[in-house]
Amino acid sequence: MDSVYTENNIGFVSLIDSMGTDLSICEAARVSTNRNSKKFTEVDNRAFIRTLLRKGHTSPFEMVELKFHIKLPIFVARQWIRHRTANVNELSGRYTTLVKENWVPSLERLNVKNTLDKDNLSKLFSIKINNLYSDCFAVYEELLAFGVSREVARTVLPLSTYTEWFWKIDLHNLLNFLKLRLHSSAQKEIREYAEIIKEIVKTKYPFTMEAFEYINDF
Repeated sequence: MDSVYTENNIGFVSLIDSMGTDLSICEAARVSTNRNSKKFTEVDNRAFIRTLLRKGHTSPFEMVELKFHIKLPIFVARQWIRHRTANVNELSGRYTTLVKENWVPSLERLNVKNTLDKDNLSKLFSIKINNLYSDCFAVYEELLAFGVSREVARTVLPLSTYTEWFWKIDLHNLLNFLKLRLHSSAQKEIREYAEIIKEIVKTKYPFTMEAFEYINDF
């Protein structure tokens, strides 16, 4: 699947592999009662998946796995990694030189408070933030030029720097991730990634995502 880019066109989410279908979930659930899924219709399976989710019978959803390639700012990655039910392999700043790519807050996202000159102050902070990023990368590149190791030089880089990883997770735990990260209380930037993942998963597991959205009122 082609990469789906985030709002700033730097970060992206790409589904690179998957195992199983909606039918795989039904088959896994029915094995406990030795029922043959071939005897059931698409309508049966659709209703069955909704019942499984609604009643919390989640182990059949663990029979399905998805693997993504994701590019994201480090501050988002630090929130994301709290979901410890996935397998992750991340780009290493010890072994590769990092590219000068930073997440930059929009003027609306800065949302400066308590000033009569909000617009101009937001623009000023935006300039300062961009200058700071440039200074950090200039020091990083200078350290490398003088032979400082990558693992030490990278410590001067801000949390806005982009990283990449492969993220593999079963569908049960992916739904848990989405339930938390699609919530209005989640930080906007990780919600954006969660929305993209939700739409990607819909194309692979339409019955499951239909049930998930219905039950969670998304």
